Amino acid sequence: MSASSEAEREELGYQYSPSRWSTRLPAGMVVDAHSEAIIAATKTARETLQCDLGIEYLEPGGPVLDIYHPQSTSGALGDVVFVWYHGGYWVAFGVGHAGVAAVPLTKHGATVVAVGYTLAPKADMTRIVQECRESAVFLRKRFPDKRCVRFKVRPVPFML
Repeated sequence: MSASSEAEREELGYQYSPSRWSTRLPAGMVVDAHSEAIIAATKTARETLQCDLGIEYLEPGGPVLDIYHPQSTSGALGDVVFVWYHGGYWVAFGVGHAGVAAVPLTKHGATVVAVGYTLAPKADMTRIVQECRESAVFLRKRFPDKRCVRFKVRPVPFML
């Protein structure tokens, strides 16, 4: 590996490690605080919204997704399904962490789907990507008249 590509790799490692650059919390608390916040937001969504939880989109006992239904169908986003593939860099988190955006988006008429997939090391990247593709096929069939939009929010400095 060249020196420049090693430097680029180290820089990416820094950017994707909020515990190394966050100024709001000590390094050892950043990831735990983020996890607690998104779990709490998901819990609120599950308790306050109409939702279908734990829908198996492949085989029985396989990965699941959660659907959060719109609070109103007259909102500006009534024809949109926002699809959230949870973070965790393929090794952590799940649908229990992925309802964080459901409340504000469903308020504007959107449907929100949080997709789970088998985590590494139980699954390799080929399997994880295939599960994500299969979830997209499942959602296109489930919502044929809506636009499916994938979104992913990454932590940025002002959030941490």
